[in-house]
Amino acid sequence: MADLKIVDTLVNKAIEEQKWEKACTNLNSLLKDCSMSIDRICLKMECLCRSFKFDEANKYSAECMKKDSLCNNPKILFWRGRILIYTGNELMGKKYFVQALNYDPDLK
Repeated sequence: MADLKIVDTLVNKAIEEQKWEKACTNLNSLLKDCSMSIDRICLKMECLCRSFKFDEANKYSAECMKKDSLCNNPKILFWRGRILIYTGNELMGKKYFVQALNYDPDLK
């Protein structure tokens, strides 16, 4: 548990310093032990996008959509839509946004 807190601190520090790739590496480490952490999954998608790794973000978000426990989560759907738009697939991205809003109209 202490190791996870250290890695979480490293993630936050990397984000503060805008070292997106380093944050992704540390998030990978965190997600090995906390594979269903919605916030960490979304944070990884965001860091991948901020480091301009759109193909990797697209692949990762597609993998997340294959998991039953994640495919209906509005935050995951939002990031999947955003990544699709970033990669040039606006129509599919909008569909994910609409789906996210159906699950959580306020997208809190």
